[in-house]
Amino acid sequence: MELTRTGLVFLFLFLVMIDCASGQNVGTSRSITAEMFDEAFIRGSGSPKDILVIVDVSVSVQEKDVQNIKNGLKSMLDLFCEGFGNNPTDNRLALMQFSSDPVLTHKLGSSQTIADLKAAVNRLYPMFGYTCTAKALAFARDAFRSENGGRFNSTTTSHTLLITDGMSNCGGDVRHASQQLQEVSTVWAVGINATENSEALTGLTSIVTTEDPRYLFTLDTFLDFENVMEAIKDKRQGDVCMVI
Repeated sequence: MELTRTGLVFLFLFLVMIDCASGQNVGTSRSITAEMFDEAFIRGSGSPKDILVIVDVSVSVQEKDVQNIKNGLKSMLDLFCEGFGNNPTDNRLALMQFSSDPVLTHKLGSSQTIADLKAAVNRLYPMFGYTCTAKALAFARDAFRSENGGRFNSTTTSHTLLITDGMSNCGGDVRHASQQLQEVSTVWAVGINATENSEALTGLTSIVTTEDPRYLFTLDTFLDFENVMEAIKDKRQGDVCMVI
């Protein structure tokens, strides 16, 4: 019997619970995460996408973790069948990092060649401050403004991907900030080690669009984020447009 998307979500969550309880089947749950991330976030609709990636670089995120994020993001850029560019029908990417304060490091209106996007990813750096997620989400709305390259039209969809390892500990109410961001963007999240902390998982769920778990992906480590992107690439077998 063919599984529906909702069925895959519940199967994934079930396997995550098994991982937390027994420490087994880690590879299986990571594989399912790869398939879900590919289907939901990377492929999604066929419309051109304005994508903002927000990276938590607070004090709990070590330099090796930042490097894992960089590696994962650079692999992710190669997975979009339509690629990226500055033409009206192309996907575009913006990058933001945050700790105590957010910094927009690459705009949607900046160069969208793969080489320049990967160079922008390489410029991400640890900031060693607090985890002010609400402040970052509030600031993220500006990334989609027209002066920063955002496109508001019937053929473009806007998406925000938050990558974080912890709860917001400053900067206001994350739910309220996310609800305002959702007025201009679908909000997704990758939570690192979130299943070990029910409060953190609840906080992340409150951030994603309509608090729907389909928009939340949980992994054990930052290295897993890099590995998930490599798993998708391996399943594509060299064909970036292959459906896995």
